[in-house]
Amino acid sequence: MENIKEILIDLWEDPVKKTFEDGFLTYERQLQGYLYYLLKSRKDNEFEIWIEPVIYFKEPVKNTLTHGIENLIPDIVITKDDEIIAIIEIKSKAWGDVCFNEDIYKLKRYEAVSNISANIILGYIPKETDWHYNGTKHYKLKEGCLFCFISITNNKFEINKLENELPDNFLHLYGYLDNKEAKFSSFNNTMKNFT
Repeated sequence: MENIKEILIDLWEDPVKKTFEDGFLTYERQLQGYLYYLLKSRKDNEFEIWIEPVIYFKEPVKNTLTHGIENLIPDIVITKDDEIIAIIEIKSKAWGDVCFNEDIYKLKRYEAVSNISANIILGYIPKETDWHYNGTKHYKLKEGCLFCFISITNNKFEINKLENELPDNFLHLYGYLDNKEAKFSSFNNTMKNFT
């Protein structure tokens, strides 16, 4: 099995960069949908890809950092078997600045759950109806779960200055415009040796 971090970096460097340069990833939802497609269409796909799932807990979570976490909806969650192996937040505004502090804080809050609960349920609740799907499968955050922030903006910003505020296994995939030329790169803040 390939490492999910390596897979995301490879997808980011190509084909995401090329698709952006061709003008087909101008909005955040396009980027989210394209990442879903790329991950699901991998020949050796062994992951489930969740787009904006609601996080439920079998038992209430009592911790300052995780209080109210059930109301947060990550942009993408990647699971394998009964483990959550990656949580991704996305901000894309190629012709403007992005505010990323709230998304980084959300990733830290998700990380805090790893020490508390092995009974996470992922599900969907449509906003316009009383119907909801509440899966019966329970997940736990994998040790070394990847917390990834993806951004496309009009200028380079250095998220590594927030190093003390980042999750332990953190990946920032970013793209920005430099004199109308797309620059794509990554910042890897792995505090421990995760595989």
